[in-house]
Amino acid sequence: MSSYNAQYKIPREKVFKVQETSEQGDVAEPTPLLIEGQGTYIFKASQRFSDCVGEPVLPIQPLRIAFRTSDLSTNQETDPDSNGELFYLDIDSETTRLNVEGAIVESNTFGIVQSDYAFYWISLDVRNVDKENNYVSIRFGRGEARFETQVFCYQKNMPKTKGFWHISQVLVSHSVQPMRLLRDPVVGEVPLVVKNTDTLTMEDVAANRVMPKAALSTEGQKLYDIVAGQNFVLDTPDFPAFSDAIKHSIETETGWCYKTLKDKSGEFGSDSKAVYLRITLGNAGGESPGIPFVMEIWPPQCHSPIHQHAGANAIIRVLSGEINVLLFPFLANETVTPNSTDRSVNVVPFAKASFVKDEVTWISPLLNQTHKLQNNAAIGGKPCITIQCYMYDEADSGHYPFFDFVYDDGTIDQFIPNSDMNFIQFKETMKKEWDESGKMV
Repeated sequence: MSSYNAQYKIPREKVFKVQETSEQGDVAEPTPLLIEGQGTYIFKASQRFSDCVGEPVLPIQPLRIAFRTSDLSTNQETDPDSNGELFYLDIDSETTRLNVEGAIVESNTFGIVQSDYAFYWISLDVRNVDKENNYVSIRFGRGEARFETQVFCYQKNMPKTKGFWHISQVLVSHSVQPMRLLRDPVVGEVPLVVKNTDTLTMEDVAANRVMPKAALSTEGQKLYDIVAGQNFVLDTPDFPAFSDAIKHSIETETGWCYKTLKDKSGEFGSDSKAVYLRITLGNAGGESPGIPFVMEIWPPQCHSPIHQHAGANAIIRVLSGEINVLLFPFLANETVTPNSTDRSVNVVPFAKASFVKDEVTWISPLLNQTHKLQNNAAIGGKPCITIQCYMYDEADSGHYPFFDFVYDDGTIDQFIPNSDMNFIQFKETMKKEWDESGKMV
């Protein structure tokens, strides 16, 4: 009989409710890690800020996140007041500091971001080196919990007698609003291109350059299976010039696309290039923000505002042309040059990627949620046409119905996912315009 006592069905995450903390004292009740010695804690400031430029600066309440063992005797010989704490993170208005075993080992000038949309993460990964030592990795970042948003990383081999392997609890100050506790640590970059099993190679997995379809969430896999098939295409035998007809409609003043784009100009602020078309497929069924399947048409040099996706899963497939994607750690105004001393609410994209015809990318409730899409083709070039589809997680009981976005003046508003026309009617309209133009395939 094996002595190994496996804990099956360990949950992958714990989602906290707003203000899920105790009411008394300086700290909340400790939260147990899902697995000892590893995990990622995602949090934000419980203090509310204003995202509007020009509002008075509030006194900033510092944040503390401490990791400890459940055995409060740990480190008592060297630090009688440790209460089992092996390390903690402090963030105030000016700096972030990591204290390990009573010494500051990391410090920088990235303090609390004064935005209700800003959030942070800290990741712990303790692994066996040999019988006497553990490898300890502590990472801290701002925004989505991923390697690409990391601010700093502390790594060191530690004797097992130090107890890091048995870290089992997180303890936070009341100024911290916990968001999620993930079972797994942050260990590497997140691939953006999705591949199905039939096209996945050993090199793809070894180089971590693609996201296997099987690694997506259950909802993401469902959406992928719907839109990634070989017959889910724009130009079909009954209308092989569909994509050409859309381009003609965009460029012709009497075209439906041209006129609709002109009417929509200014929807997201004064930037006339922040405009695109939304052609919906099917009906809303209560499982997504708006109608779940949307064909989006991006004229050359046009783009979306920076926006979020209601915490939903999503799949994006390029049907024609090329789409360029900027990914952001959290929702805020874009700035070209990062400035650690600037307390205004600006961020830089942590990743840029381009996707061409038939390539697929993905969004989950925790990753790739905040982006800006744009078609960088020259004027007169090819429009980009994508199919976007959305689905809430099975456990999502909130069903937030809006896509929050940033106006060009920096303010944040709610976009109701709408429809410019349904797909069947749009295809008929494009075919009629194309036939009347006298153009031939």
